[in-house]
Amino acid sequence: MSIPDLETEKAVDRVNALIEHLSLILDMLDGLQLDRAAIEINDSIVQL
Repeated sequence: MSIPDLETEKAVDRVNALIEHLSLILDMLDGLQLDRAAIEINDSIVQL
């Protein structure tokens, strides 16, 4: 595997993780768990 392929794979993994976080955040917002949602948003940004 070449370096650009590896970088692309890492980027895809990060985007997929962010999508999972955002999905979780939306579920929490539906339940009005705003404090927990804010923590998840912060964690997602830090991981980027």
